[in-house]
Amino acid sequence: MSGDRGNSPGSCTIAELAAWWRVNRSEAPGFAERLGLRARAGRYPWIAVWRAMGIGAPAPEQIAELKAPLMTLAEVAVQRGEAVGTFRRKLREGRFPDLPHYALGPRTRRFHAAQALAWCDGDEVPQYPKALKDRKKEAAPTPPASPEPPARPTGKVDLMGRPV
Repeated sequence: MSGDRGNSPGSCTIAELAAWWRVNRSEAPGFAERLGLRARAGRYPWIAVWRAMGIGAPAPEQIAELKAPLMTLAEVAVQRGEAVGTFRRKLREGRFPDLPHYALGPRTRRFHAAQALAWCDGDEVPQYPKALKDRKKEAAPTPPASPEPPARPTGKVDLMGRPV
């Protein structure tokens, strides 16, 4: 994945993003759009990609493992020694709460290789920083509380059918 400068994670093309997500090149623009990603001069900044997936700015030593291609559900199931269908069902049932994963679509789950492999081996799962929430949403003022609670309907209605 190109575009690297020093400790900066750089950026990637849509083809590189498709390879990272492990999806067909033709599907990648749809995933990017659903995540709200926008290309800048035909490239997607890694920081923006990770933020869209809920990951904050990583430590410099985490960049390489975050840029490694994601693992598919089938690959994690094989690594764990389970049938793909059984693993999928257990994941859907919430039986693996300590296994971080990403839903790229209703039937598309992906896993960071470092996290999935550590989890399969019973090792401590690497943690990545969480992305900060949208500051615009946090800064929105909350409406003042109404001074008195709304009147309870008595079951009575006026001639127009409005509660009284």
